[in-house]
Amino acid sequence: MSPATLRRRLQQEGTSFQQLKDHVWRDAAIAGLAESGEPIAEFTGRSGAGRGTTPGAYRIASGG
Repeated sequence: MSPATLRRRLQQEGTSFQQLKDHVWRDAAIAGLAESGEPIAEFTGRSGAGRGTTPGAYRIASGG
């Protein structure tokens, strides 16, 4: 599939490649945070987290 076709199909679905990447990154960060026992500062430094909701805010919101 060509890049133009992919962009067109994603647009028809109401999303973009960047949005899909962001969702995958977010889900991976959430899973890592949920499974990790390491300090938040170390996790964010290692994972590249730091956009949107902070790990600490996520832990509070999720009851963890």
